[in-house]
Amino acid sequence: MTCDPDFLPIGTLKRPENRPEPAAADYTRGCFSAPSAVLYVPAANRTLASFRGPRLYTYDRLGAMSWTVPYLAGLAALGWQVNPAITPREMTELWQRTAVKTAFGLVIDPVKFLASIKPAK
Repeated sequence: MTCDPDFLPIGTLKRPENRPEPAAADYTRGCFSAPSAVLYVPAANRTLASFRGPRLYTYDRLGAMSWTVPYLAGLAALGWQVNPAITPREMTELWQRTAVKTAFGLVIDPVKFLASIKPAK
């Protein structure tokens, strides 16, 4: 996975604040998106583990490609656990095919993506 738009133009999404389970259509486009993004990934307004201690959390309003790439890499790793034979091209095609369609583009849907992978025999 890479930030290189020649591989897969990705965009960042901003999660709506004060909504525990927002729908994909409720997200807004983030400020660090590729101009020609074909797939969007939640990146801003996220709670994460803090570097200040093991039981502390941090709320971050900004999120950029450095958040989207690890998100997709982790999702790819889960996909390869289901089927180690899936190719990177098949993986990115499934991300797009199983994404939620919104007014601004396709939003990654990890649950649908993982459900769509046929397990290795």
